[in-house]
Amino acid sequence: MENTKYSYTQKDAKEIFSNIAKRYDVNNTLLSFGIHFLWKKKLVKELLSRTPLNGQVIDLCTGTGDILNYIDSDISAIGIDFCQEMLDIAEKKLRGKHKLMLGDALALDFQDNFANAVSIAFGVRNFSNLTRGLAEINRITKKAGYVFILEFGQPRNYLFRKIYNFYATYFLPNIANLFSKDKVAYKYLVETSKTFPSDTEFKNVLLENHFKNISIIPLTFGIAYLYIMQPDK
Repeated sequence: MENTKYSYTQKDAKEIFSNIAKRYDVNNTLLSFGIHFLWKKKLVKELLSRTPLNGQVIDLCTGTGDILNYIDSDISAIGIDFCQEMLDIAEKKLRGKHKLMLGDALALDFQDNFANAVSIAFGVRNFSNLTRGLAEINRITKKAGYVFILEFGQPRNYLFRKIYNFYATYFLPNIANLFSKDKVAYKYLVETSKTFPSDTEFKNVLLENHFKNISIIPLTFGIAYLYIMQPDK
């Protein structure tokens, strides 16, 4: 399954994230009113409750390292991202707390069944080939391990969905442009967020791609969703 609902390529995505890296954290906090921190902490809380202290965690599309920053150093965690500019910021934030690697989520340099847990926050929708990316996640996760995907979605309530989409379409890119001077980047983020499957639609995609025991946790009325699952091996 390729992401064909919008015309951006993986090369486009890499360039976009490279351009906004320096302002990425500030803009995310301003545009989400800080709520994204609560979503990420929820992911880590669920991850830690299912991961042994000596476990191995892989955080894909780690960006500036927020997820890794919430994981205690007594768990071995590795952050992977395709954007060096993002990793440079993560390195300063983490100060050696966890390992960081430049890499492609569609072709991971890890052996089969390597990780007790794999997390990915707001990165799955950027996969140029969703089927391939999910297959890689499945491959590197232990049979008894867990996968945690945090992603934007569409609110379940019809009225709130309309209000949110109006804000995201007409206000968010313009507000972001005031701070980042890169309106194209946030237009990309809005478009991919609106067109990517969410809630039960994404659950069906996960089932088709060999995941089981899938739980869906809507966050902030469904602006974002946390999916928790295990590989079906």
